[in-house]
Amino acid sequence: MKSIDTLGILIDDGYRLAIYCEDQNCRHWVWADLPALAERLGRDHGCLHDDLTPKLRCTKCGGRRIGIRLHPPHRPGTLWPR
Repeated sequence: MKSIDTLGILIDDGYRLAIYCEDQNCRHWVWADLPALAERLGRDHGCLHDDLTPKLRCTKCGGRRIGIRLHPPHRPGTLWPR
């Protein structure tokens, strides 16, 4: 089984990453621009919570309490991962 542990692997395998603000009064979220993130941090940069969240902040409120959710690739027209 292949490890999913770098930004490059997320990009190459078609994963998506949701980034959300954990501030109770904000809760803003966006889909990560993975190619831009990899350009900034490097394709070999880790993609786990502790690798990414210290480098991120909410674009709405500026908060640093950030969470991430990994979404697997999907086949077009289905609800199931490929």
